[in-house]
Amino acid sequence: MPLPPPALSLLLLLSACGDKSAAADDAADTDTDTDTDTDSDTDTDTDTDSGTDSGTDSGTDSGTDSGTDSGTDSGTDSGDPGPVDYAYASAFGDAGEGQLAGPRCVAVGPSGDLFVADADHDRVVRFTPSGAFVAALGTTGEGMLAGAKCLSFAPDGSLWVADLEHDRVVQLAEDGSFLQAWGSSGAGVGELHTPYGVAVATDGTVYVSDYGNDRVQVFDAHGAWLRGWGSTGTADGSFQSPSGITLGPDGRLYVADTLNDRLQVFETDGTWVTTWGSSGAAAGQLDDPHQLFFDRHGDLLIADQNNNRVDKWSGAGSPITTLGEASGPGRLAAPFGACATADDRVFVGDFRNDRVAVFAPTGG
Repeated sequence: MPLPPPALSLLLLLSACGDKSAAADDAADTDTDTDTDTDSDTDTDTDTDSGTDSGTDSGTDSGTDSGTDSGTDSGTDSGDPGPVDYAYASAFGDAGEGQLAGPRCVAVGPSGDLFVADADHDRVVRFTPSGAFVAALGTTGEGMLAGAKCLSFAPDGSLWVADLEHDRVVQLAEDGSFLQAWGSSGAGVGELHTPYGVAVATDGTVYVSDYGNDRVQVFDAHGAWLRGWGSTGTADGSFQSPSGITLGPDGRLYVADTLNDRLQVFETDGTWVTTWGSSGAAAGQLDDPHQLFFDRHGDLLIADQNNNRVDKWSGAGSPITTLGEASGPGRLAAPFGACATADDRVFVGDFRNDRVAVFAPTGG
């Protein structure tokens, strides 16, 4: 049974996040998803998979959500066409203190620094825009992370992390200081099972893709449950392992329905609007989509993991281009995350290459 309603707002350009089936090592279950890289070798992903929780919620929404969606996503420029062509520019995170192991989602903070969910090292790593290591976050105390896949900056500049193996959400300051954490394990109302993605609206409402329970749950800024929706399946509004999640320029919520190889679009009260994508490798098709990110032009970046690429679609769901080269240093291997900066560079959490790959626009 689906869960209840109210409303919401938006992210900024300095946000990110959404996340899932890099394959199968979540926490409770041990599914083994086989990733079909375009490599000749077959990689087996070791994320914790959720299995098939029905995630049916019996709770009813008793509170009223005060937020209404009226803002624009991440400083989106209306009428400003974004880049169509990109070229590989550089990579970092493959050595030294900032060496990554299975990087997932990526996000740009208020300072302009890049934050990477370094899931296999149970931390978030902060880099300068040029790739110099700054600090590791979430390694001690109350904010210690375990298997965090996705992260997102809220409009107030704080960093929210879906702490997958602890079945909770953690809020940190940009400098890594612990602010709060909430969440408990289970399939009941307000409980989480391997949460993958988190998105925060301008009024502080927090949206969580509850991957292991095949649903979306909505909380206030302090963790009080507001509403939720979704159940296991392929019908409109149902999910199979929802991962990436973000608020769009139109005030709607976009969810990567990962194992259904599609994106679903909702009003923030949970009303289903439309579905984009289908299974495959052609333009407009997806294979294990994860992080979703709207750039400043209102175009959507999708980490299309098993197609070894990042897709760029218009805000109306039409394919524009793809990032990731067929060979050479720009070849991606199971990318899990992607976000764009104010200068239109795209940073990619290149999961199997254990690095962040950077692509720069080459034309309008």
